Amino acid sequence: MSTDKNVLIPVNAGGTYVYVNNRGEIMEPEVNVTETSAFYGNYAVVGKEKKGFIDKRGTLVIPMQYAEATVFSDGLAFVRETRNSTVTAIDTKGKEVFRLQDSNNARRFSEGMAAFLDNKKNRWGFVDKTGKVVIEPQYEEAGDFSCGLAAVGSRDAYGFIDAKGKLTIETQFSSRGFGVNDIEKVRFTDEGFCVVGIGVGRNTLQGVINKKGDFIIQPMECSYIEADKGGFIVNTEHSGGTEAMYFDVNGNISIVGFEYLFPFNGGKYTVAMPSIEDEFVIIDRKGKTVAEISFSPVFFISSFMDGMAVAQNSGHVVDGQSIINEKGKKIVDVDRVYVADDYGTYSEQNYFKLR
Repeated sequence: MSTDKNVLIPVNAGGTYVYVNNRGEIMEPEVNVTETSAFYGNYAVVGKEKKGFIDKRGTLVIPMQYAEATVFSDGLAFVRETRNSTVTAIDTKGKEVFRLQDSNNARRFSEGMAAFLDNKKNRWGFVDKTGKVVIEPQYEEAGDFSCGLAAVGSRDAYGFIDAKGKLTIETQFSSRGFGVNDIEKVRFTDEGFCVVGIGVGRNTLQGVINKKGDFIIQPMECSYIEADKGGFIVNTEHSGGTEAMYFDVNGNISIVGFEYLFPFNGGKYTVAMPSIEDEFVIIDRKGKTVAEISFSPVFFISSFMDGMAVAQNSGHVVDGQSIINEKGKKIVDVDRVYVADDYGTYSEQNYFKLR
């Protein structure tokens, strides 16, 4: 998950979106919107029938005139004027920078390059910030660059290329847990590690590689491995439920004894459940409980980011979510809010790519 989001969380309140910060203060956009992204840098995508962009004050800085839009990244965003039109890159003033004549889909920029879909070849390639094709369209699937590498391949298997298009880690990896192979979400952490899968479907093993493709956590049978800043969460199943362990970047176990663990996201605290009979608590990096939670959520949509975590109130969607601080208290008085899918640890990343 990107760390360049500011502290504002997009929440649905009565059918339209507002933003809440970690002090419980509400920022209302100057236009009513029924669709929104989180903030990436200084801007967020907003929409009703069409999409545009607001800044952190809620000012509509680029009019809602696009059928589709990505978030801004590296100072550029991709837009489509209609659902069938070609892709245009715009700057933060809404000015056209370049147009991809034979493409109607593209991903956000990352490390100065963006994946785009060539309509004629039906393959993904990469362009730079001037619109120059730097890696020819040749891949069924492609993700973002991270640590100088991007995942590319087919729906069956992927490897990694460098910024020149050279395959530096051979195509050998498959689904990343739960039988899902989603190349678009495969990224290296800032520390240079990536969770990968080996095998097919239920027989998939998961491990962690470095930028050379060497395993620092060997492939193992587990429910999932989740990368975090400074470590990895490994969740395994057993007859009584599940067990979560925290590994540091050297592959050593540093936290044990929990049913569920959530990422620290670079912070001091996270959310955990000691056992299936227990309530969620807030723990530090030593696994020590530092705070109780003032109510009984059924799960967490997002662990702490910028001092805020998003809890699911109950198993019923109509009961919505709550936003808590690191002391386990609700930040906003409203009992039920609905946080946009684009925010948080398990973000859907809806606005990383045109739809």
